[in-house]
Amino acid sequence: MTSFHRTTFWLGVILVSLTWRVGLRIVTAPDVDLALLTFLSGTSCLVASGAFSFPRGRRPSRWLAAAVAATATAGLAGASTGVLLRVAPGLHDIALPGWCAAAVEGVSQRLSLTGGIVGFWDGGELHHVRITFEGLGLYEIWYMAVGAAAVHLIFAPRARPGGLAVAAGLVGLYAPIRFVLLAALAVEFARPGLLWNPAVAVVSYLPLAAVLAAVPRAAPRRVRVDARGAASAAAVAAV
Repeated sequence: MTSFHRTTFWLGVILVSLTWRVGLRIVTAPDVDLALLTFLSGTSCLVASGAFSFPRGRRPSRWLAAAVAATATAGLAGASTGVLLRVAPGLHDIALPGWCAAAVEGVSQRLSLTGGIVGFWDGGELHHVRITFEGLGLYEIWYMAVGAAAVHLIFAPRARPGGLAVAAGLVGLYAPIRFVLLAALAVEFARPGLLWNPAVAVVSYLPLAAVLAAVPRAAPRRVRVDARGAASAAAVAAV
């Protein structure tokens, strides 16, 4: 795939996976309109990536193949919500390891990190933002991880096995940087809700697609959507 196709592929996976983050009452009230827009936008991106096809490989079928894969991916992500809601409460407050402090403080002299608290100096006052499960974006990361795993393991089982590991590493680097930037904006504009606003959550992860696309091995070259894969997705979602 070209850089454009890899970018649209990851945009599709991210958007389709995040449908449930904005469509369910998890962090904020559900936004059905935004959830529908997110899903349709993600499906369109998967179609544009040109990576999806049925085994016969006929070009007109690529649209339907991408739609089937998008539906299966969203279904698996939604089915994982029960597990997510059992895990998240026990991990509400998160303390980052000490080595992260040097990285955060190296970004700006106005930033500091102590355990699970990020400090922001605005020139006149020191503000503190606690690092939480939802603020760090771990709800979104959960859904994206399930979505990426569904595409790779169910519809592209022959993809290079290191692809998911590379993608996970890039997401692990992206998440804390995203949090620091959003927290800085929340302090700057006195809008703490930016850290968990559903629209901001979706938009803030769109640049991640370009980051993932920069590493070709992170995305499968071809995704074959067949009856066996669709049945596997349905069986896992039912469990």
